[in-house]
Amino acid sequence: MESDDRAGLALLMEFGTDRMPHGSRRTLYEHLVGMATIAAAWGLPLIVRRAALFHSIYGTSVYRGRAAGREARRTIVRAIGDDAERLAYAFGDVDRARFRDAIASMSSAPDACSLTMRSGEVVHVSADDVEALTLLGIINEVEQTCAEDGGPASWRACCPSLVSALARWKAIAVPREVRASLDVPRNEEDAALAEYRAATHLLEKDVEVDRVAAMALLRGVSDSPTYVAEPIAWRAYLHARAGDARSARDLVDEARGRFETWGTPWDKRLPLATWVEELDRIEAGSPPAQLERLLSRR
Repeated sequence: MESDDRAGLALLMEFGTDRMPHGSRRTLYEHLVGMATIAAAWGLPLIVRRAALFHSIYGTSVYRGRAAGREARRTIVRAIGDDAERLAYAFGDVDRARFRDAIASMSSAPDACSLTMRSGEVVHVSADDVEALTLLGIINEVEQTCAEDGGPASWRACCPSLVSALARWKAIAVPREVRASLDVPRNEEDAALAEYRAATHLLEKDVEVDRVAAMALLRGVSDSPTYVAEPIAWRAYLHARAGDARSARDLVDEARGRFETWGTPWDKRLPLATWVEELDRIEAGSPPAQLERLLSRR
């Protein structure tokens, strides 16, 4: 996180988000920081990034934990500003199902929109706010979507109406690779997921015996429109293990670039920082202990 976020991060700690569970593996604080990290990686405006950092601080229709109540709104405004707090509050209080239905019916970005809150209140928001809330909805799913074991799952299927809106609305500026990857047809994404799982399963069985077959599967995922980093990281590991340091370094650079573009891992069995650290270890010729730990699981 950058220096601009220090006040917000400190306030999140004061609210105790580092002690509030979010799913079975992480805290609310980790999820909020993960959201803001993606928003920054995608080059979104500071207002959206700060809203991402506080997007569920008041609870949502899905996440029932409330780190802060309405009485804390002024305090949060002082930390992140009026516009970011307004977006965070709207994201938490909007009737998410109705919002997605409304987004699905819009062929182009609206000039303005009326949103129904969980309380039944109807509020009017600008076109910029609609786009920002759509992006927050997508980022929220991308940041946490994974299989039961933490491995990758479908990003495309997690919020199809929002993803389709992202593809239709040319005004939303996100990295070209992100837009293209999220708009990959579901059958192509499913194929990439299946190939990745098959490859890692082979490596778990026997890295040396199944290396060639696993490498072929990983290359297929690397070349697919999903634009994910993990299959390239595994290929770098396999090249390094085979003594091909030059190819390993080239693949490390490519994987690092993709992680930087997304701001979050696809395979969430390891956090983003750990994936990057493992790439550093491969580049330095050191054993990537966490990758090897994944292979030791049965």
